[in-house]
Amino acid sequence: CRRDDSRQVCQGCEPKLGKANPLICSPTALKDFTPVFLPDILFGPLEAKALQAFTQDYVTINVSRNKMIVDLDSGFGRPYRVSVYEVIPNGQELLVSKQFRLNKYTQKHEAWYTWSPPLAMDIKTFKSTDFNTYLEDTLHTHWKGFLKSLFRHRNEWNSTQRNVLNKLHRYYRSFAEKNSNSPSASKSNLPSLCLKLLLMEFMMNRVFAIPEKAKQGIWEKLCSQNKVPKPYGTFSSPRLVNKQLKFLLSTMFQKLFTDILSKIQALLLQSKKEPWPEVFAAVLALSMVIESLQMMILCKECFNPPTSTSSSTNSNTDIHKIDERFHFLLQLLQTKYKSRGASCWRPLNSKASYHGLAIAADREFVDNLVAIVEQHGEYLRNVSTKPLPKMDDSGGVPGTCGRILAQFLLSFS
Repeated sequence: CRRDDSRQVCQGCEPKLGKANPLICSPTALKDFTPVFLPDILFGPLEAKALQAFTQDYVTINVSRNKMIVDLDSGFGRPYRVSVYEVIPNGQELLVSKQFRLNKYTQKHEAWYTWSPPLAMDIKTFKSTDFNTYLEDTLHTHWKGFLKSLFRHRNEWNSTQRNVLNKLHRYYRSFAEKNSNSPSASKSNLPSLCLKLLLMEFMMNRVFAIPEKAKQGIWEKLCSQNKVPKPYGTFSSPRLVNKQLKFLLSTMFQKLFTDILSKIQALLLQSKKEPWPEVFAAVLALSMVIESLQMMILCKECFNPPTSTSSSTNSNTDIHKIDERFHFLLQLLQTKYKSRGASCWRPLNSKASYHGLAIAADREFVDNLVAIVEQHGEYLRNVSTKPLPKMDDSGGVPGTCGRILAQFLLSFS
């Protein structure tokens, strides 16, 4: 059922509803919102044509005969292994990696440079199934390390968001245990897909660095003209390999994001209303991913100041459009699950938390969220009305503002 632009309600629904129903009469599918949630300012530089242009500008010769296997550190969990080969760079661009770190005295991010080995990834060896296994391993065995990397600063918001993520992870594990003997069922585990999306977003915004113990070996294998005076320093990272990895991850990320939106809409369009905690958990996790993306839009401005007022206006427009689409998604949840005659749906109201929930994991998840809202309610209300901070104002950790997550939790409590 789809309405056209000339009607607020489609012809079939008008006699029954009398007014527009955003769930039934939506003019577009949720997956069509992907370009709004993932704007060009973030994903344009990660496209294939951008990678190709960079390679043409800064690579003279591919020394494909000098191949090696390299472990790259994402900052948490086990290293990710890639097949690489040496290249002869055009100029110094590939021999130096620009990174940013927080000055603990000024609390501002400053650019610094480190030597970078001129290596390229053998993209043909990359398999999305292998990387998905890497994400699964991180979710199962390295979750604490991920949270430690994500929340380096101690403050109330980090404590609140860490708490929410831990409850989401516990809920995801309950799905994994329940579906361990049913591969087809595990594929539809929405909380798992959304947590993987969060992991990928974190990785795409950071560099994959060479572990300390591997630097000397890589340096020794390079041809003489590519050797810097001494082995690589802290957080040294092969610049071209990182660009290639981020291109591959962005492709996976966009596909997964679209798939998640489609799965959410499929659940919303089902005639039955249970179990709602699965889709609720998925949208809750999406709220963190989406706000982290908004923070990165502001970070782009912070590190690459706009050359004109229109550039700054465009980024603000991107953020505003993301807000509009996400709030539309919240409206769909309210429309789907609210009781007849009720003005809104409040599953995080402690008096109605367990209504209609037969599964223990669902009841535990909702009860945990109720406790978080009760414990941090005043703080969430304060955060929900604040604008997104600039990167330096937030301590440099994407997603630490919590505006969207706070609005999400409060709208259902």
